[in-house]
Amino acid sequence: MFTGRITRLVAQIGRSVIVSAITIAQTGCECIEKHSLTHHVWNNSSFQRFREPAPAPKIEVFTDAEQKDFLVVYVEGRDTTEDLQRRAFFLGANQSRLAHQRKPSFIDPKLATNLEVVPLNGNTNKFPFATFDKKLSIHTEKGVIGPYDLPAYEGKSGMALRIVVSPFAVTGDAVIGALLVGSVFGLMIAYGGGSFGL
Repeated sequence: MFTGRITRLVAQIGRSVIVSAITIAQTGCECIEKHSLTHHVWNNSSFQRFREPAPAPKIEVFTDAEQKDFLVVYVEGRDTTEDLQRRAFFLGANQSRLAHQRKPSFIDPKLATNLEVVPLNGNTNKFPFATFDKKLSIHTEKGVIGPYDLPAYEGKSGMALRIVVSPFAVTGDAVIGALLVGSVFGLMIAYGGGSFGL
């Protein structure tokens, strides 16, 4: 007799869970996704920390005959602070990364001290020379390399913050989901007379 009551209780709970799932699906999974805490962590710009060229990037270009590449040196800033940092990268070695707006492989800017300076925005006909007006181009005897934007990319601190906050957001979403299911279940009990037939 007691086993029959438990079976009816399990059946009623099962029906409640199914009705809750259908209700949630019918009210719009996209709406729930957009309002979830996890969605806000990974799609909210306040968690992003960008590195980008400073307003006055102080660009310098050097040629490295040994590497057969051009070294670009510039000043980078963070979007959230006035913290400026001198950066350097080889243009040829990072073309793909720049094209996909990814962080280039930076090297020590001090390595430029032993390299030959490439004239920038000057009146010269001697190759190579570089031009910069929001985009960098290097003119050589073989043609023009570029134009390229200076690197702008998401810094590690933004990604680290998202990773730290994500478990709390997922837990919050699970609690909210349980509350929704529990609310539907509670309404079914209330409108069903509060009895499971026990």
